[in-house]
Amino acid sequence: MQVRRREVGRQRVLSLTRAVRVGEIDDHIARADALLTTLAPAAGHVFVVYHGEVTRSQANPVEVCLPITDDAVVSLPPGVIERVEPAHAEAYVEVTKGGLDYPAILDAYSAVEQWVLAHGATCIASPREVYFGIFHSSSMDDVVAEVAYPIED
Repeated sequence: MQVRRREVGRQRVLSLTRAVRVGEIDDHIARADALLTTLAPAAGHVFVVYHGEVTRSQANPVEVCLPITDDAVVSLPPGVIERVEPAHAEAYVEVTKGGLDYPAILDAYSAVEQWVLAHGATCIASPREVYFGIFHSSSMDDVVAEVAYPIED
């Protein structure tokens, strides 16, 4: 897996967070994405922030985020918050549709973590998965997401 580095600009996001286990992640992401995209037009790819390790037996907060434009007017339903994701650098790796399944996805996380250590960087926020929204029409070998860590060099 080839790990890359990029700069990510400040983003205004709508988000919905729920504590879930591995078997509940896909449903949470699908429901949150469906709700958030009815509230405002997307200004970027949906990303999912993992605020703790999620396993089959351990639930932790998983935050689904939809970037929106700064001028979007939004009425927030219960549970949805608006926040600003600050500009930052990210180390990231592309993930195929076939590589998204648990536990295969852990290889992507491991690759980025190893790159961060090897390059003397520091993780400054929770890891995330960025989704390109082409999942259903993709083959198992198509790149459909990224695993990214916000970093400071």
